[in-house]
Parts: sequence; structure tokens; C-alpha cells
Amino acid sequence: MDSEQTSQAADISPFEAAEGTDEGSVAGKKKATKRACMPCRRSKVKCDEARPCGRCVQRGMETACQEDPVSSPGLASDCLQSRLSLEQFNAQCPYMAVISQHWPHQVFLRFCEERSEGDVLVKILKSLPPYLSTIMHTAFAAIDELENQTRNKLRLLVPSSSLVQPNDASQKELEGLQNHQWEKLKDRGFIRITWCPQKNRRKDVYINQYFAKLAGAAREDVLEKLWLRQAPCTMTEFEYLCLLLDDVDTSQSVSISRYIRCTSSWSNNSAPVFLHQTTGKQLDVAGQMEQLRKVHRLITLEEYEQEAAKMKAESKCLPLCMHFNQHRTADDLLANFRSERQETIESMSTTNEGSKKLMQLAQELQNRFRERIELASKLPKEKGEALRQTMGREEQANAMLDKMKMDMDLVAADSTVTSSEPSKYRHSSDVLQANAIPTGIVTAAAPFPEMRAGNSSQSNMLFRGQPQPQPQHQFHQQAQAQFQPQFQPQFPQQQQPQQQ
Repeated sequence: MDSEQTSQAADISPFEAAEGTDEGSVAGKKKATKRACMPCRRSKVKCDEARPCGRCVQRGMETACQEDPVSSPGLASDCLQSRLSLEQFNAQCPYMAVISQHWPHQVFLRFCEERSEGDVLVKILKSLPPYLSTIMHTAFAAIDELENQTRNKLRLLVPSSSLVQPNDASQKELEGLQNHQWEKLKDRGFIRITWCPQKNRRKDVYINQYFAKLAGAAREDVLEKLWLRQAPCTMTEFEYLCLLLDDVDTSQSVSISRYIRCTSSWSNNSAPVFLHQTTGKQLDVAGQMEQLRKVHRLITLEEYEQEAAKMKAESKCLPLCMHFNQHRTADDLLANFRSERQETIESMSTTNEGSKKLMQLAQELQNRFRERIELASKLPKEKGEALRQTMGREEQANAMLDKMKMDMDLVAADSTVTSSEPSKYRHSSDVLQANAIPTGIVTAAAPFPEMRAGNSSQSNMLFRGQPQPQPQHQFHQQAQAQFQPQFQPQFPQQQQPQQQ
């Protein structure tokens, strides 16, 4: 009888043993585990009572060795449960509804969805001069066309089973281990945005403690403002717009490095500083974004001068913020930050100097997107237009497979190659550190030739020497004549019925 009971007890899982343990067991008798930790319960293996248990120590999962699921201190879905209702948490941001009505471009909406300064973003888009708005619409529509073509090609090569989303529980456990590593960093702010490729919306946001320290507020307050898109804009409006346009320009790059001039915290009265921002993207097998990771690090004026000089020497295509500030010193940029931060896109349109700068931005965008606009204009249209000469299926598949990288870990090893491409900015150790975190069985698609930016050497500036003062309407007339779109985006409401 005893042997039979012993055999039955051996067949009981650790989880069942934990549930059925009698607190009043006889002293001296070997007790079953009171509560198995979550990793052991998921694996259905025996767990000892130590915390962390021996198995978790061997696997390097000390932080995950808990009896019950615990909330992550920097994860929006955990921290905002007591602050927001489920409807509030899952509701679409009203700013996005407004933006999507006038800017129905998927590549642009993807980066607008990422932003947390909703009111500032809407204000900037509403105050854009017509010529700048036109070239932006044209460029975004062209990138949408090219991305759709590339995505459709990838879907032909990737089996549907590869597009299945990973298990949420295992994914959260893996992210918990990553969060533990980021919490150890005391000099780098980290933010991770988890994405839903099908809905093109963010699912969750995580920030480490140092990111909240940079913002100058409690982590829960920072998370709430980020999620509700109520975060203040810490940059000038012009440089904020440049940052957003850079994101669209490099939408197919998996890693980006750049420098930002901003306030040292979310307080308007805080001193200006330089931040080194590095971005790493995790893509699925279809080339759609699953995660976006950003690392922020404070740098000195001397480091900014040195790194800016290196970037100008190595890059053929500077980030837009650095492009417009490349002839200014770090001291000058910080000394004039407060006054320049008072300028808005709307106020810039009313001054000669501001209008000149906005038109230079439009000219630079036209140069950077010219090749992609021309490629998009040659794509086959849906209704009766002649098709381009296409590659055979085998040749097409081979070309696409040659461009794919089947493991995210290869991004770090390939950084020296990708940094030479003109549409990517210079890589740094922070980018590689962001990408070196384990990503599980996830694949990434590399940029394709048709998605790369144009390689214009120097932009043809509209103004040479000292321009004579002109009435403001002449500036806008001159700009309208200069920026005639080469590829006009087609919107459903603008299509005319075809004649039979």
C-alpha cells in the first residue's frame, strides 16, 4: 500500500503537489514543494523551495523565479492597470484619428503611432506650408507603394505558419529577463515599444528606471503620459519635425544613430542638453516591425563636437537635424536653444529666415526621396496601365532571399556593412547593445534596393548669398513653383470615374 501511494505521489506534477500540500504535515516527513515557481510550473518540472530555485539559477532566470506572476515595474500594461480602465488602455488615440484623415500613409502613421507628443504633432501638421505638405505627401505615398510591393513579395516567399505570433506568456517571460538587464544600467535610458504588425498599432511600452530619471518624474507617471500621448515636446518644433521625417526616410533601416538637442527633463525650465539616441528594430519574417528599442545617453559638448565631426566625415546623408546644424558649434546650439524653442512652424512661415529654412527642408526632402518617388511612379497601377517588365519567379525569389537576414543577431555583425549605405546613419555601441538582447526565434528583413534613399551629393539651395527681403506671399509662390510633385499620391476621394 505504501509503495502504491509512493508511486502515485511520484506521478503528481510539482504544481499539483504545491496545490495539495498540507501545512500541518508531520515533522520529520519530507515535505512536497509548497509553491513551485512560475518557470518550473510552465516546464512541469520539480522545483525546490529556494528563491531563486536551483533550476532558475542554472538557467540565469533569477528574476523570473516567482511563485506568482509579478508585474513589471516599467511595463505599461502592468503599471497602468490601477490608473486606466481596459477601455482607456485599448482605445485608439483621438490624435491618430485626426492625423489619419489627412495623412493616410501607413509609413507615416506608423511613426505617428509611436510618438507620445500627440497635441504637438497635430499642431505641426496643421501649420505646415502648402509646398512642404505637398512634398511630404508625395514622398510618403511613394514609400507606401514601395513597402507594399516589398511586403507582398516577402509574403510569397514566407510560409503562413512563420507569421504566427509567439506565445504571449513565453514572450513576456523573455522580456522580463531583458528588463532586468536594462534596470542595471545607470547611465542609459531605455524604451521598448511592442508592436502589432497587423493593426499597425503599439501593444505595450516599457521604460527602465533611468529613462524616468531623465524625464524627471516617477516611472508610473512617465508611462501614463507616454501611453496617453500627453508627453511634452522637449525639442524645437522644427527639429521635432526633422526627427519624424528622418524616421520615415530610414523606415527600412534596422538600426539608427543620431544626436538630439533637447531639455534635460520634461520640465520647460530645465537646461538644454545633448542626447545620443540609438534605435534598434525587431522585424518579423515579412519585414514588419514587432519591436522598437531606443537608448538615450547624455553626452558632453566635447563628445558632441567629436561625434558630429565623425558623422559628417563618414556619412553621405546626415540626419536632418545635424544637416541644418552642421555649421554651428555645440556652445552656440545650447546657448540659443531657449529662443529657438519659442519658434513654431507657424511663426517660421511668417519670417524671411524661417520661410527660407522651411523651403530648404522641402528641397532636402525632394533630393532624398527623388529616387524612390521615381521608382514608385513606374510601378504597375491597378487599373489598366501597362505592367513593368517583371522578373521570373525563380529569379525574384533568389534576389529577395539574398537580401534577407534570417536572424536578428546578425544585425550586430553586419553593422560595418550597413553603415556604408547612404540611407543609414552611423552605428554605435549603443545600437549594437540594443540589438544584442536575445530576441528568440525571430527573423529580420534587410532593406531592399528599391527602398533605399537617393544619393544626391549636395542639395541645390534655393538661396545663395544674401537674399533681398521679399513679401511673404512671394516666398510661398516661389516655393509652390519649385516643388511640383513628380509622383502625385492617389487617394480614394480624389479619384475620378473612368470614361468608358
